[in-house]
Amino acid sequence: MSTLTGCLRLLRWPGALTAAANAVTGFLLVRRAGGDGTRLAAAAIASSAVLVYLGGVVLNDACDAERDRALHPGRPIPAGDVTRATAIALGLGLLVAGPLVALAMAGPAAGVAMGAAALCALLYDIGGKRWRVPGSLLMGGARASNAAAGMLASALTVEVALGAPSPGALAYPIAVGGYTVLLTYASTFEERRPTAVLAGGLALILILPAALAWPLFAARWWWAPALPLFALAATLVSGARDAQIPDGPGLGALIRRAVFGFLLVDAAWLMGATWYDAGFWLILVYVGLRFLLARLRS
Repeated sequence: MSTLTGCLRLLRWPGALTAAANAVTGFLLVRRAGGDGTRLAAAAIASSAVLVYLGGVVLNDACDAERDRALHPGRPIPAGDVTRATAIALGLGLLVAGPLVALAMAGPAAGVAMGAAALCALLYDIGGKRWRVPGSLLMGGARASNAAAGMLASALTVEVALGAPSPGALAYPIAVGGYTVLLTYASTFEERRPTAVLAGGLALILILPAALAWPLFAARWWWAPALPLFALAATLVSGARDAQIPDGPGLGALIRRAVFGFLLVDAAWLMGATWYDAGFWLILVYVGLRFLLARLRS
C-alpha cells in the first residue's frame, strides 16, 4: 500500500462533515439576523472546519501510535502504511491550513476563531486527552470556536457578530460546546456497559443542546425544530438501548450515534431560526451518511 493511500486512510472524513455543519450553521444563524457574509465566505469557513477537524484526527492517531500497536494494529501507522513522522507533518499542516483559509477568505475574526479551534485540537492531541475533564473541555472549546468562526465569517467583524444576532444565535456555540464536552467525557467510558438509568440519562442530557433551540426561537415557528429533535431522540434512545446489550459494544454504541447527532443538533437550530431548507438538507445528509456507513460495515 502506498504512503498516499495510507494518508487517505488517516482522514476519517465522515466526522469532518459534522465540523463543516457546525461552522455553516453558525454562519447561517448570523446571516438570518443581519449578517452580510458571502457564499464564498461560507464555503471557506466550511472548508476551514474540515481541514482543522482532519488535522486533529490525523495528529491524534500519530500521538496514539504506540497504544494502537496493541489495540488497533490495523490502523495505518501501526500497520506500517504511514510513518509516524509523516502523520505528524500531515496533521500539523492541516491544523495550520484551516485557520489560514479562514483568515484569507472569511475575514480576520473568523481566522482567529478557527485558530483557537486548531489550538484546542492540538492541545487535546498532545496531552489534554490524558485527563477526562481538561480533555473534554478542550474538545468542547474546539467545537465552540469552530461554530463561532462560522458566525464571524457571516458577520465579518466581532462587533457585528455580537450586535446583530438574536440571543438564540449567540447561544449556539455554547450549546455545541456543551454537547461536545458531554460526549467527549462519556467517550472515556465507552467500553463500559452502563445501567439503563445511566444510558437513558446520558441520552436525555445530550438532547438538551438541540432542545435549547425551541425556547430561544419560540417567537418564530415554534414547532419547527420538532423533526430533527425527534430524530435525535430516536437515535440516542436506540444507542442507549444497544449500549446495554450483553457482550455488545457498551457505551460506545451510544457515543458513535451521538457523534453524527451533531447534524441533527444543527438542523434543530437552523429550523428554529427559519432556515427550513438548510435544516431539512442536514437531516437528509444525516440519514444518507448513516445508511452509507452501515452498508460499508456490512
